Amino acid sequence: PHVVTRDMKLAARQLEGGVLTVEDYSENKISNVSGSTPTPMRTKWKSPPAEGRLTSLAFSHDGKLLAAARDNLASSITLFEAETGREIGALTGHGSSVNAMVFWPDGKTLATAATDQTIRIWDVETRTLRRTLRGHTRPVTELVLLPDHPTPVSSSGDGTGRFWDTTTTKSP
Repeated sequence: PHVVTRDMKLAARQLEGGVLTVEDYSENKISNVSGSTPTPMRTKWKSPPAEGRLTSLAFSHDGKLLAAARDNLASSITLFEAETGREIGALTGHGSSVNAMVFWPDGKTLATAATDQTIRIWDVETRTLRRTLRGHTRPVTELVLLPDHPTPVSSSGDGTGRFWDTTTTKSP
C-alpha cells in the first residue's frame, strides 16, 4: 500500500523486509512536462523491519497520525506520529487481516475493515473499540466515508456494498 496526506506533503509506503517509510514530498513540484526531473523526496523516518506485510495505511485528515495494519498473527493496527515515526499505540481486535482503514475528519475515530467480515470503529485517543459492524458474509475489501457526513461505506467479496449508520450499528 501507498498513501499520501491530503496536503500531499507526506507519503507512506512499504519497503523490502516489512519496513514502513514516510517520505517528505513538501519540496516536490507537480509537473506535467514530459521528461522533467522531479525534486527527490526526503525520507522522514523508517520503521525497523517487522513481521508481516503492510495491508493498509491511512493518514488522519490533518496528516498528524498514520495508521498501519500488518498481516501478522496479531492483525493489529499501529498508530504513529506521522512527522516523527514515534509509535503512540496499537488497536487489536480483528481476527484476521485488515484490508482498509479510514479516519473520521476530526482524527479521533478510525474505521477498519477486515477479512473477518467486520468493520470496527475505534476511538483513537483512548485506543478502544467503540463498536463492531457486522453484515457482510465475505471479507470486507474497501472502506470509505461519505464526503459530507461520517457514514462508512463498505464493499465486500460477497458482492455487496453497504452504507452504515454508526449510531445504530446496522446497515440501513
